[in-house]
Amino acid sequence: MDPRPKVDLVSPSARWPSHPWIPQGVTRRPCTPRGQTILNKVSELIDPISGEWDRNLVATKILFLEEDKTLLVIGFLWLWWDARNKANAGDKIISTEEMVHKVLSMKYVDTLHTQDRPIKRKSGISCWVPPTTDVLKINFDGAFLKAEKKGAWGFIVRDHTGASVVAGAGRINVVHDALSAESQACLAALYVAIDHGLSQIILETDSTTLVDALQSRSYDFSACGVLFREAKFLMSMNFIRADVVHVPRSSNRCAHELARIGLNWDPDRSHVWIDPLPEFVQELVSHDVNVSLQI
Repeated sequence: MDPRPKVDLVSPSARWPSHPWIPQGVTRRPCTPRGQTILNKVSELIDPISGEWDRNLVATKILFLEEDKTLLVIGFLWLWWDARNKANAGDKIISTEEMVHKVLSMKYVDTLHTQDRPIKRKSGISCWVPPTTDVLKINFDGAFLKAEKKGAWGFIVRDHTGASVVAGAGRINVVHDALSAESQACLAALYVAIDHGLSQIILETDSTTLVDALQSRSYDFSACGVLFREAKFLMSMNFIRADVVHVPRSSNRCAHELARIGLNWDPDRSHVWIDPLPEFVQELVSHDVNVSLQI
């Protein structure tokens, strides 16, 4: 028997009360890995009079389950809502199998209920250090011009030999502050890493605040909270390993220079380069590798 949770599609003729969280046209039945039905229909959680969620029923049906089952159901509900919004906006409708895969990959849910982990910082390191053979290292940085409220991002992905795999830079038309620019640099790097199928990564940044935000919930409701939560979601959903490490500016020079280059571009312009990289990027990489070899 397949041990994975499954989502059964019930009669398409079944209609749910109108509610922004609930897709119309089908009723889905979430099941536990053992096949025990938690709900026959999601509409069981709806007050038939008001058409809204019945909080008592939600608490009875979901919140008093074992923690892992509660998180599993909440994960399904969130993904259904997200998929519905994207479908209404014209995006592709994801399959049941893809939704199940995403829920099973949502390791981030566990981290939301655990104690904050200590921030990983590398001390005494003044140059870029290669990762191990099975990991790719992503250095990223943001640039910010306070007077003009504009910013830019840059990142580079390298392997254990120091060879560059992919790099990118881009201009941000309007940005609130330096931390927001750093956060958008992180997101740009993560999306490119996902597009290229990277599975084990180390993210390096010279922003201690960003490291703290990505390793805890301390900043989830700050001005940049939505960016932090998106980055944590992407890291947990799409990678076998995704560590965030603080490094000094001298260890993040290549990404810093790429972000500075992006500042001079037109608004919202961006570039992602794959091997062979432009000569100016190769020169930045060569400098980092040469310094590393001298240490």
